[in-house]
Amino acid sequence: GASSLCTADVSDAADSAAGGGGGAGGSFMTKGGNGGAGNNEVNANGAVAPAADAADPAILRGGCAGSAGGTGPGEAGTGGGAGGALYLVAPTITIGNKIDVSGSGGLGGGFAAGGGGGGGTGGMLVIDALTTLTQTGPLLANGAGGGEGADVTTSGAGGSDPATFNVNAPGGDSRGGTAGGNGGRGARSGAANGADPGIKGGSNEGGGGGGGGGGFIRSTKPLGAN
Repeated sequence: GASSLCTADVSDAADSAAGGGGGAGGSFMTKGGNGGAGNNEVNANGAVAPAADAADPAILRGGCAGSAGGTGPGEAGTGGGAGGALYLVAPTITIGNKIDVSGSGGLGGGFAAGGGGGGGTGGMLVIDALTTLTQTGPLLANGAGGGEGADVTTSGAGGSDPATFNVNAPGGDSRGGTAGGNGGRGARSGAANGADPGIKGGSNEGGGGGGGGGGFIRSTKPLGAN
């Protein structure tokens, strides 16, 4: 679950009968994306994500969830869940399969015109091999995509969960950007850039949720190719 150390959004997504704002992606090692405005930026601001953590975590902890979008006439999309925490310690560690502590995608806004939820951040993975580490499986602590805003007839699509370590998880986009604001992409762990913001919705449409920020991976021995 989400860490108690997570910081609240700078501001929440606005509710609006003409289209709710998008929720913000969670922030951890990199900043989550801000939510897109609803209703063509008229009285329906998206949520503003908090800053990324200024230092590496001092304790084992999970990531941070995304925040909910704003309601329109329809329901808001809820924010995606945070990535968890895992600490591996042994004299010899062999990792042959994927270890994934990534966040989950924000849900799309409900019709009519609900704002999409923000994506959850990646969590925390620490590998403490006292003697030998062999790692051939990929390690993921990526942020997830934000949910798409709804239009007047159709609910928005949810943001994607991360699937590959070096690919940003896409935001929700069920209609090629033609109706409702698209969700922002999640951030990859270890990448310098944060997540993408959600896209604003047009008139009477919900805004997209921002993507989730990246998580934390550290090892006491050199890692193999991811």
